[in-house]
This record gives sequence, structure tokens and C-alpha cells, in this order.
Amino acid sequence: MLTKTDNVVIEKKADLPVNQIEFSFSDRFSGYVDQFDKKKKTFSLKTSDGKKYEFILTDNASCKEVRNSGEDYRDCTSDIAEVLSQKGRYISVYGIAYPQGKGFAIEVKDITVFGESSDSKNFRFEAPEWWRDQIDAFGQFQLNIQFGDSGNYDYENYRTNTSATRGEDSKWQEIDTLSRFLYGICTAYMMTGDEHFLRAARAGVIYQRKHMRIETNDGKYVYWYHAVMENHADHKILPSVFADDYGAIPLYEQIYALSGLVQFYRITNDADVLQDIDKTIAFMNRYFRDDGPHNGYYSHIDPVTFSPHDESLGQNRSKKNWNSVGDHMPAYLESLYLATGKKEYLDMIHYVAELIYKHFPDYDNSPFVQEKFQQDWSHDYEWGWQQNRGVVGHNLKIAWCMTRFYHLFGETKYLELAKTIGLTIPEVGYDKTRGGWYDVMERVKPENQDFYSFAWHDRKAWWQQEQALLAYMVLYGTTKNNVFLKYGQETAAFWNMSFLDHDIGEVHFAVQADGTPYLTGTESTKGSHSKGAYHSFELCYFAHLYNNLLHVNAPVDLYFSPNNNIPTAERPREWNTRTEFRIQPISFPEGQVRIASVTINGEKHEEFDAEGLTVYLPKRDDDYVMKVTYESVDA
Repeated sequence: MLTKTDNVVIEKKADLPVNQIEFSFSDRFSGYVDQFDKKKKTFSLKTSDGKKYEFILTDNASCKEVRNSGEDYRDCTSDIAEVLSQKGRYISVYGIAYPQGKGFAIEVKDITVFGESSDSKNFRFEAPEWWRDQIDAFGQFQLNIQFGDSGNYDYENYRTNTSATRGEDSKWQEIDTLSRFLYGICTAYMMTGDEHFLRAARAGVIYQRKHMRIETNDGKYVYWYHAVMENHADHKILPSVFADDYGAIPLYEQIYALSGLVQFYRITNDADVLQDIDKTIAFMNRYFRDDGPHNGYYSHIDPVTFSPHDESLGQNRSKKNWNSVGDHMPAYLESLYLATGKKEYLDMIHYVAELIYKHFPDYDNSPFVQEKFQQDWSHDYEWGWQQNRGVVGHNLKIAWCMTRFYHLFGETKYLELAKTIGLTIPEVGYDKTRGGWYDVMERVKPENQDFYSFAWHDRKAWWQQEQALLAYMVLYGTTKNNVFLKYGQETAAFWNMSFLDHDIGEVHFAVQADGTPYLTGTESTKGSHSKGAYHSFELCYFAHLYNNLLHVNAPVDLYFSPNNNIPTAERPREWNTRTEFRIQPISFPEGQVRIASVTINGEKHEEFDAEGLTVYLPKRDDDYVMKVTYESVDA
């Protein structure tokens, strides 16, 4: 029926069903090539969950290979027919869908392939050097955006908040982001051996210890300021000004204050740094740990009384959460144990593992773990923004950590929980059509809905892709279950396709559901309270090791500088404080990785325990670089 209003002809359709989509839209589909009809120019994909989608190949469709950070565009449009002829190949297509009958006709405009166009079996991101090259590009970007290209690493110029073009949005220097920045730079050195990263890390450690460290009068404890500001370190702030933690000392800040220090210690064996680490752990165990009948760690303490029960804490009074309990393990604790072999650290890891295993799974009520708790571990459904919501990445992080607990203790219950999460969470938190992992979701599904609801949006954050990739890579490396390999490869594909910022550098904070960068507000920046040189670097480090040593069986080189202790006015440089240097980089399945060779300043060094992942340092009085080559026992 046609009506006419002010010379505009409007077509009305009678009795349309409610919510029937009658408009075109664009979207992404990632899956495995099923069928290709070259003559008709049509093909089909099966997505991760086995659903089949059919596509029309337009004459102006383009095709490209996924590229690493810093690489030029890799066009393979001329090879489209060859790509689509490779049944079972994983690709991603972007197209425009037009309503047609009871479904849609989808015209493909762009195709992304994840290997060489002629190679359907291998992914480019499984090449031995892929993740090393990626962290090198990330590291160079971060050094440049913070300090410029002069090679002068003056941390007076460091900023927590940085725009894509470095602008000084704020003069704040927050402890957790500074330390995590140092973690990233230390890790870049370990993977590349580039001296610039080591010099930047050393300067940052000196700055953190000089300006952000607090030692109690009795010398027993060390803790850290929330922030310093105003282009120097004279204005120091102890309680957090971040909204979730305002006016309190949150445990996660003290936890992450150690991440860079521990990674630096692993490189250098610096005794002063280790002392600060030990005293910080003592502080956390003294003031945050619940030594009553309930156990665990409180999330916040009052900055004056140091009590977790002070009324000033408001919604954070006498509370426990994922960050206060679980983040010890990935942030610093496992690395610290591997570097020292101290039983006290291993005991603390086991304490944390038992807390997570006992209290976080909640499968009688939700496919998502529980993350917020009262003092007695009863569930907190009213805290701030979280309410009864689940963070997809925290579920994946628990799976990652549980597998590592299994490596350390051999207790199968940890691996079984990791596998349960690994098989459960894709059904609610993974986009099986487009690829990628969602953000925050409601933990309970409404009775009238088939799907779990998103809390605010269906965007995908960079750090949650990291947790997924590492969880599935380590689960596959431990179990050899190809389901875990599939999720790991699909996640790596989405990460490398959607999150690498080829225009500015490093990675995007978030992307839309279809992988388009989301560049609004703080999510357009390269540095903030939430984002810095940490998760993307941690991803490269673990992915490099998991991929090469647990999957493709390629050797890995890591670099150390064990004589580069930090000289101070109080203590001159001391050489050879320890001859035994433990260099197990991460926890592995028992007996799967060994040292293949060691060089010092390019010369072969024979004194090492290959299976024990330990090097015996020589007696020398100069700075030196030690390169350790690791290999899979299965190689």
C-alpha cells in the first residue's frame, strides 16, 4: 500500500512480525571453508560452533594475510580462488547482509587469511619468531611514546595516561601501571636481548624504589604510594583516587607494584630488589591477610589504621575478591618462586590455589565463577558495578592459573577445574560467529531469554583476549586436547586481525563485536589506569613460550644480565652474590622443557643443569649478557 505525505511516497507493509529485520547490515563471520563454487562465485563457512553460512563473492572483494605489528600490508586478492578452494582453512570474512526470504544474502567485501595464501595448514602467528617480533614492536612503541627516541629514559617524563600521540592528559604516575610498564620492558629484553629495554627497565626500577617506596620505621615492611604527580616526585598520594578504591589502599595495587620488580630480579639477580619484594609480601600478609577462620586476603585497608574493617572503606569494608586473592599468582608470585625456589613462596601459591579452587566455582548457580565475597566467603551481589555479573576474562584467567597450579603441585583437581572452565566458558562468553571474547555479562540468564545478557555492551577488550589465548594454549600444551588448540588458534587469529594498531602502534583497548576498533574516550588511549605496557607484553611472552615449547617444538632464546645489579649510594655494586641462577621462565608440564645451550657474551658456557633449568654463574667482574636456549624434550 502506498501513501503520500508532503510529496513523499511511503510504502507501508502490513502485519510485519515484531522485530523482523528488514534492513541491510554489515558484519564479520569467521570460520572454516566448507564449499566453494568458483563458477557461481559462492562459498560457505562453518563457524566455530559448526553453523553454516553461505556467501556471495563480489568482483570487488579484497583479500589480505594477517600481519604482525610493524609489518606492511600483505595483499593476496589475486589468490582468493586458491584460498577458498582449501577446504577446512580458517578465514574471516567481512560482508554486507541483505534480507532475502527468511534469511539473508551476504556479499563478501573483505577476506582475512591467517597463513600464507597458498598454505592452508599453518598459521603465521605460529611461526617461531612471531611473538618475539610482536613484543619488540610493542616495546619500541612504548619507549618512544613515553620518552621519545633520544635513548634517555628519564622517568620524570613517564605518564600513566597517554594518548595515541603521547599528549599529557594527566601528570599522574600510578604505581601499578609504572610497575607493569617495567614488567613489559623487562620482558621485551628477555625475549629480544635489546640493550635499550634493559637500560629503560633499570632506570625505571631505580625511579620506582626512590620515589614510590615506603619502608616502615622498624624496617620490617615495604609498601607503595598509589601515585606521584606534577612532573616530579614531591607530590605523593597514598590512598587510591580511582573510583572503585577511593580513599583506600587496594591490595591489587600492592600486588602489581611487584610485577616489574620481580621480572627485573629474574633478569639481574639484584639483591636489593629482592629485599623490597620480600618486605612487600610481608606487608600484604600482615595487613591484608585474613588469619582468622575464614582465610584469604581482604581487598582494601584504611590508609591510616591499616584495618580492612574500618568504616571509612564503605563498600570495600571487610571484602574479598578475585584481585585480592587470585592476582598474586600471575602478577608476581609464580615468577618469584621460579626465580628463587623458596618454599615460602610455593606455600603461598598453594594457599592461593586452595582459596580459588574452594570458593570461586559456582556452577550450581551460573556458568561464570563468583568474584566478589564477604569476609566469610558468602557471595556479594551488591558491590558497585559488578553486582551479580561475571567478567569473562577472569574466568579464563582462573583456567590459566589452575593449569599452572597443576604444573607446580601435580594435583589433578586443579587441572580438572581448568578443563571445566575451558569447556564451559565458550558457551557463554565466546563469539563463535565472529571470533573473540566478550567483556562483562550477567551471571544468571533471564527465564525468558535463550542467551546470557551483556552488562552494557558487546565489545571485546584486549586483556580478555590475552587470558583466553594463554588459557587455551597452556591447556592444549598440557592435555593435547585439540578442542583447546582450536580455541587457542581462533583467539590468536582474532587478536592478530583486530587488536594490532597498524596506524599508531601497539594494540587497541577494545574493538566492537565485529573487530572494528572502538576509539572513544579512555578506550582510545594507549595508557590509562587500566591499560599500559603489561597485558599485551605478557601475552607475547607466554604465547612465545607455549607456542614454541608446547606446540611447534621450536627452540626459544631468552636473555639475562645477572651482573647488572643496581648500585646505590648506600650499597655499591656487588658481584656474584649468588652462583646458582634459576632460569625457569614459566611453569611447564613436568619434564617437557630443558636447557639446550648457554652463552655468555657470545661464548659457550657449559656449567648448567639442563633438566633443572639452572645456570651456574661464572666468577667475573664485568657486566655480561647471558643467552639461554630452551628446547622441548619432544623436539
